[in-house]
Amino acid sequence: MGFITKMTLAMVVLSLFQKETKGQSASTATLTRNLLALSDPEVRPNADRTGPEITVNLFVTGAEKAGRPNVVTVGFWVQMLWIDPRLSWDPAQYNNITTVYLPARKLWLPNFAVWHSANPLEPFFSEEQRIAVVTSNGAVAWSPKGVITVYADQVTPGNYTSGATYQTQSIIGDWDLQDVEISVKAVGTTVDLSQQKNSGLQVTGTSLRSVIQSFEGFGRYPLLEVILNLQEQTRSA
Repeated sequence: MGFITKMTLAMVVLSLFQKETKGQSASTATLTRNLLALSDPEVRPNADRTGPEITVNLFVTGAEKAGRPNVVTVGFWVQMLWIDPRLSWDPAQYNNITTVYLPARKLWLPNFAVWHSANPLEPFFSEEQRIAVVTSNGAVAWSPKGVITVYADQVTPGNYTSGATYQTQSIIGDWDLQDVEISVKAVGTTVDLSQQKNSGLQVTGTSLRSVIQSFEGFGRYPLLEVILNLQEQTRSA
């Protein structure tokens, strides 16, 4: 094959790739506009029926004393997944696109809070993760950072060889009394510690389970109970 023939073939391939990329970009833009037009951040999915179910996975990122006696602050990475039927589509109508990235602030998001927080004005979610991943079946994945500041019971005092140990109990769930139909489900029975950074206070054990909180006149609320065991780290000699 001659040099000119190779160059011609390469230009044809490049031209086809550019057309395909342009078509994909146009389809993504159209899909994004259509989905956002259907989305309503003020109205939960299936507002006229039971739902949605939100699956939650928690990863501890670090812990520290909060500057007050028996109060600790724990950081998390929170993975959440739920179905919003308004955000589903037929990939065949959009150049076989199966995944899009949408601005989280324009979607309905769980209004989670830490019940009985030691810092009630502190939001659970940070505003850093501004993007949600949405797939064609309407599944929404959002993974913001989270933080809790809670009271800790001292279990054992510290000594020369080991630091004091503490235990915290937190209840996390939707704070909106109108969202009684929201179901919160833990992925597992423990909080993941693989992302924890070394600090003066380490989480050594966890428990994660779904609980029901009842309020007279309002109903039953599915929530998450998070129990953390922590230990102060002693300085090496």
